[in-house]
Amino acid sequence: KATQKALDAPKNALITDARNAGYSVPPSYSNPNFINKSLAKVAGEADLARIASAKNQQVTNNLARKSVGLADDQPITVAALTEVRKQAGQAYKVLNGFGEIPPDRKFAKDLIDITKNYTSAGRDFNVAGGDRIQNIVNQVRSDRFGSDAALNMIKIARNDASAAFRAGDTDLGLANQKLANAIEGQLERAVAQNTKVPRAAVANFINARKVIAKTYSIENALDATGNVSARKLASTLGKKPLTSELKQAAQFSQAYPQLNNVGVHGGNGITLFDSLVGIGGGVATGSPAVAALTLGRPALKAGLNSNAAGKLFGTPSYNSA
Repeated sequence: KATQKALDAPKNALITDARNAGYSVPPSYSNPNFINKSLAKVAGEADLARIASAKNQQVTNNLARKSVGLADDQPITVAALTEVRKQAGQAYKVLNGFGEIPPDRKFAKDLIDITKNYTSAGRDFNVAGGDRIQNIVNQVRSDRFGSDAALNMIKIARNDASAAFRAGDTDLGLANQKLANAIEGQLERAVAQNTKVPRAAVANFINARKVIAKTYSIENALDATGNVSARKLASTLGKKPLTSELKQAAQFSQAYPQLNNVGVHGGNGITLFDSLVGIGGGVATGSPAVAALTLGRPALKAGLNSNAAGKLFGTPSYNSA
């Protein structure tokens, strides 16, 4: 049991943090013992997941708003995210007239990293798609570039990334996104190393860069109804940097995709079985037991998805007999 507790530690820590953020994790997922699994069977496992997904979608949306400073009651739209970028972009004025910047070794390495998978595989395999990724990198190979040109190139790469993600071309989207990050990283290092730039302006620039990157991550995971897909965020884990609230949403969805299924499976978790058994069976039999089942199953579903039930029954015990 001590060994199992050590092995479960990362999972249990993730679930604890998720519950603290407001995510719903039914006990049968976090502590799948006999009692919890039996209760889930009675309530309906698919229904539990649907109810949890609906609740968890709101939590993901709230985390996304918080990460870029949107108000709790503000809809997440492309226009809202664009306005956030506009406000954060004020910090980029520190680059106005900054002059030409010679790329450093880190920038060269960042460009190599964009194509390394295709380059490595292409030595022994006929890999499709490598040329178009290489062409993206070739756009910026230069001994030096102006700060104004660099800012425009960042916008182009970000827009190309968003278009690629919308078209379902993840590889092309990530390549453009990495290119934008590489150029921004070079600008950040150039600003930080310039002693004439006030340190407060450097800090504002670094923070603005992070906020803008988050807005693009949210936009690329945004659906037509204004929901941020935690599953789409999870699909980019390990491929691009996610921080703070967006990383938490992505990691939770990666661990429990079935609890983040809004837009994949509809419904509110109250099934036709509940209605038929309750209305038809109750009228036909007049049975108090049937009536109890009618009220009991929906109540059980809601109860098992509550934070209280998760903490009370969903925390594994490694010391019990």
